[in-house]
Amino acid sequence: MAYLLVTYFGEDGRIAARELLERRATRGEAQLEMFNIKLNWVDIFSWHNWGDRVGKYQLTMFGGCAFAPFARSIAPMLKEEGFHLVIGHQGLQRIAAADRVPVELHPALPQPHDVDLLRRVRRCGVQARAQGSTTGD
Repeated sequence: MAYLLVTYFGEDGRIAARELLERRATRGEAQLEMFNIKLNWVDIFSWHNWGDRVGKYQLTMFGGCAFAPFARSIAPMLKEEGFHLVIGHQGLQRIAAADRVPVELHPALPQPHDVDLLRRVRRCGVQARAQGSTTGD
């Protein structure tokens, strides 16, 4: 994103890019609040499994953007979102296979988090593998 700002938007773009690059999530300055809170692995897997599905959908919609440099940047971002989806789905499957949630869950994530929900995720994964998918999409 910083590259696009610097390359196509002159001095205003350079200022905006500098502000983006100076922001530090470790200081609680991330634009997406999810990155300003301390998470455990179950939270991370849940975010990747459900939250990144929304990101993938939104990025897919941007693929037809009239600003060609931005539209061309979408394919690599979609590839990264796919990686996140696999990490989240496989992590939740491992938790479901263990038949227990190993930590207290963060209240900001989609609820309810319970073993029954994770068992359903596991069943979906088993069904998806039988149909040839690795993410349950």
